[in-house]
Amino acid sequence: MPRINQCFTAPRTIKCFNFTTGEKIGEFSNFSDVKKQFPVSITQLQAVLSRDFFTRTAGKIGKDNLTWRYNYDEDYKVKYKYASCDEYGNIIKKYKTSVEAARDAHTTKSLVVRCCKGRRNVTGYYTDNTKRLRWKYLD
Repeated sequence: MPRINQCFTAPRTIKCFNFTTGEKIGEFSNFSDVKKQFPVSITQLQAVLSRDFFTRTAGKIGKDNLTWRYNYDEDYKVKYKYASCDEYGNIIKKYKTSVEAARDAHTTKSLVVRCCKGRRNVTGYYTDNTKRLRWKYLD
């Protein structure tokens, strides 16, 4: 978070990012510029910019959600926390959340977390439904 005096002295450009990939989509000087290009409510946008705990995205491009940051925030980077692995420990796919991982592997988020903590060996299946997946946390 920026310091209080930085909020009032720095010009606040609003940056838009793809929530899934982290790709920068654009920069806007004010809310009305954002509203012209994206069908997003100002209330939702302000909640994301204030880093409201429950609101992370506002607006969509196709199926991709958008996230927003002010110019003095560090650039948005996708942080992968979970990884599905084969029986040899090779990473197959990375995920940001246990919910996303569970959906993709046709299992529950609690089972994914148990595997990551070492309380369980495997859960979920590869896309071809033949082999079970192992899970681990990423740093």
